[in-house]
Amino acid sequence: MNIYIFSYLFLSLVTAIFRKQKLWKLYILFPFVWLLFMIGLRYEIGTDWDAYLKYYEIIYPYWENIFLTDPGYGFINFVAGWLGGEIYLVNTLSGGIFLIGLFYFIKHLPYPSIALAIANAYLTFVAAMGYTRQSVAIGLLMIAYVLFSKGKIIKSFVFSFLAVTFHKTALFGFVIILFTFLCKLRARIIWNKKYFLAFVVIVAMLIMTYSIFFLPYQKYLLTQYILEKMESKGALPRVFLNFIAGLLILLGIVKIKFDKTLWQTISLLSILSFLSMPFLGTTTVDRLNLYMYPIQMVAFTHLINNVKEQNLKYLIWILIFYSYMFILTVWLLFAVHKEFWVPYKNLIFVVTR
Repeated sequence: MNIYIFSYLFLSLVTAIFRKQKLWKLYILFPFVWLLFMIGLRYEIGTDWDAYLKYYEIIYPYWENIFLTDPGYGFINFVAGWLGGEIYLVNTLSGGIFLIGLFYFIKHLPYPSIALAIANAYLTFVAAMGYTRQSVAIGLLMIAYVLFSKGKIIKSFVFSFLAVTFHKTALFGFVIILFTFLCKLRARIIWNKKYFLAFVVIVAMLIMTYSIFFLPYQKYLLTQYILEKMESKGALPRVFLNFIAGLLILLGIVKIKFDKTLWQTISLLSILSFLSMPFLGTTTVDRLNLYMYPIQMVAFTHLINNVKEQNLKYLIWILIFYSYMFILTVWLLFAVHKEFWVPYKNLIFVVTR
């Protein structure tokens, strides 16, 4: 447990201290490498460790077996096997994609130190170490969100498509960007040939993605997650945090420059997700909620940035920082599946027999 708390404290403080230094891009490599070390070389960490190990054993050296799981993740397993890196190379490559997405995302936010702390409280230490495929999808979607914010529409949809190849539920993120695209550029889509063509291409990508990745498993996913209303302990506070972040943005309490339309869409969906929990089941909402988790980073970093008085800025920074450390600590102490994370084990420190 200590390694998680130490990493949470130390990495965020390093990011905060060196944020305005000329060599910040060099300093930020340390948090990246440290987290990659923790994620990539973890040993028997996460509830699905055995399942992921089984995938690795089945896929390599049979190329066609990459389609026994999500093909993006299957491809990484095949490459790792070909290179002789075993499950640890799979986790390192997967963790690397997730972290590239995360650091690319927080780079575009005010107060990256708080954004990193918010991510580490659950997204990094729990999701990236337990839900490997979905964490890669989340990383790719964070890149897609930034690209969309920069007006790079087609590129954002390409990364959204890649996300679906790692986890079928990432189709939800694809739809979020498509819906925002329609809301933001509806007039241009009708009258501008360039945007209309982009719309046609994007819809074609969505139909193809749905047909290939979601449709064959639609019955299973609907039955498993929605009809049976699977329950996840701890889902309520996680979804509630997105609910609060969404309210701050929709009510105009937090003013953001990071593509207002996109984050208003995600804010609305975050609020609807919280209200729909009794009907869809906590597991369904909790898993989809992960694709909207970045809204917390956007809302709370901009909340600090919007404050004019310097001392109040520091106070809010400290409150958010220690609130998320408290959330992480509670999870590590009381989570139903905490024994799969605590104590933390790493290949470097494990003596194999």
